[in-house]
Amino acid sequence: MSTTVLLCAHGSPDPRAEQELLQLTARLQRHLPHLVRCATLEFGPTDLTGQISQILTQRATDRLIVVPLFMSPGVHACEDVPRSLGEVQALWPQLTVISTSVWGTCPQLPQLLAEQTPTENPIVLFAHGSRRSTALVALHGLTEAVQTQYAQPVALVCYQPDPAALERQLSQFETPGIVVPLFLFSGGLVDWATILAHQKGWLITEPLGCSESMIPLLKQFITPWLSPL
Repeated sequence: MSTTVLLCAHGSPDPRAEQELLQLTARLQRHLPHLVRCATLEFGPTDLTGQISQILTQRATDRLIVVPLFMSPGVHACEDVPRSLGEVQALWPQLTVISTSVWGTCPQLPQLLAEQTPTENPIVLFAHGSRRSTALVALHGLTEAVQTQYAQPVALVCYQPDPAALERQLSQFETPGIVVPLFLFSGGLVDWATILAHQKGWLITEPLGCSESMIPLLKQFITPWLSPL
């Protein structure tokens, strides 16, 4: 049985995000025996269904393993991506389409975040936020799991629905610490958070998708879904 692994990201008008997704895909390909490709929900050459169809046309496959590269189970991961996968299944009825869990729910993610931020100062996790309650519950659960790795405070700030929340949160701490963007790739919000963090004397980590440490963890996350049917 031939298998294709598809990394499905949100997408961005920022060319850096596209390049980083392609680089992540290439790095993961070196660690998996299956074909690895990527597509985006937004800002792609076509919609997600069209991108997947193009991939399937270029190389026949029996099974498509889709990895939603989102930090929480929000609207995109739980509604938009499944809708597109349903359309793909209708177009390719003989294809087995499997979606993994959302990447942000990976049990080992808190440890990865802790390894990136070896500090005794405060830590602020900066997320996009979501109107879907399941996403917020997951983000708070991630924050609690990261907190177990540290004695100092770990706070969560979501850009939506309150863009001013990050500045308020950073100002509340007497000692500057580290901002950890819960974003996989570069973009406008990460740039904005970086400027704000530096103005406040805080450090900020790179997006998770740029970290070499993510590759073995991503492989470990995907592997159970690659078992033969």
